[in-house]
Amino acid sequence: MNKEIKSVSPFQLVFIIIQAQVGVGLLSLPFSVHAYSNQDSWISVIIAGAVIQCFIVVICLLGKRFPSKTVFEIAPSLFGKFAGNALNLLYLVYFLAVALLIALLSVGVIKDWILAYTPDWVLYILILSSALYLARENIRIIARFTGLVTIFIVFFILFYLMGLTNVNYRYLFPMAHTNYLDLLKGAHASVVSMLGFEILLVIFPYINGKSGKVLKVSLIASGFTTLLYVFFMVITLMYFSPAEIEVIPEPVLYLLKSLVYQSIERLDLIFLSFWLITMITSIVVYIYLASKALGVFLFKGSHKKTSPFICFTIFAFTFFIKNEDVIQVFSKYVSLASYLFTFALPLLLLIISILFKKKEAALNE
Repeated sequence: MNKEIKSVSPFQLVFIIIQAQVGVGLLSLPFSVHAYSNQDSWISVIIAGAVIQCFIVVICLLGKRFPSKTVFEIAPSLFGKFAGNALNLLYLVYFLAVALLIALLSVGVIKDWILAYTPDWVLYILILSSALYLARENIRIIARFTGLVTIFIVFFILFYLMGLTNVNYRYLFPMAHTNYLDLLKGAHASVVSMLGFEILLVIFPYINGKSGKVLKVSLIASGFTTLLYVFFMVITLMYFSPAEIEVIPEPVLYLLKSLVYQSIERLDLIFLSFWLITMITSIVVYIYLASKALGVFLFKGSHKKTSPFICFTIFAFTFFIKNEDVIQVFSKYVSLASYLFTFALPLLLLIISILFKKKEAALNE
């Protein structure tokens, strides 16, 4: 039996999902969403969070019907070996693409704010080697690490609360004046920054708890992430004028940079030093997922052996995707693909399993 089966507690699952979701996208989230939703950007974030809650429900319902199988095992059992493995290959490409996107965005931030003259390839090697060190471990070890580093989120909140010393509440008004279409566009812009919950597709059988408990803690974890993003969004909207946000690509860091205290300077660099750990953790999650997907085809499912291949592939692609405009287009397509792989395909698998009455014995009921 797989050593990872039932090795993660529901409590640890909360930290896994939070760390998978919270990443580099938050730094530019107010800028991206404000382009559509203006002062109602926080509403768009709430909408995105609510949509993701629905996605999680679908994934957990699928997991309830196949409590000891990952999505890579469910697909062949419903579609047959050929079509199922074709779907697994698509998931491999998706997880690899998200890991690549996070790496590209992370290095972009590091270059802009800390190590402007360090060659890109050096930063990619440092980030990917650090991520590989953890991604090769089993999910129990990864869960323990995410629990350890989640404490940094408390410091992130405390850092950002300092911005309340110079805010203008009037920047939030008028409220609820953005039309529904723009709110939805803003919500779509938020989704790519809130990915990570789809890890449930792979680790559901590794969670030691009933399916109802898994669903509950998953919704709590995703809800916390949504509230955290709303918190950052609201303070940013109150700190910068609407005209300023439109020209500041990373308002979270600019806000911290503007805060100067007698004994502390450059809060943005202190914040970013801790935030780098969170960014790497997000990459770890997707390297792990991509490695599990590649393990369907190689090394008898051993993600420890496939993870170096995943990291090398990511590193190779970084030489071809350097232009900022190309990265933005790539991010756009990853965001669109996320709806397919986090909702549409799991929903399709769920519907087919119900229609054809295919399910496992409820091992975790």
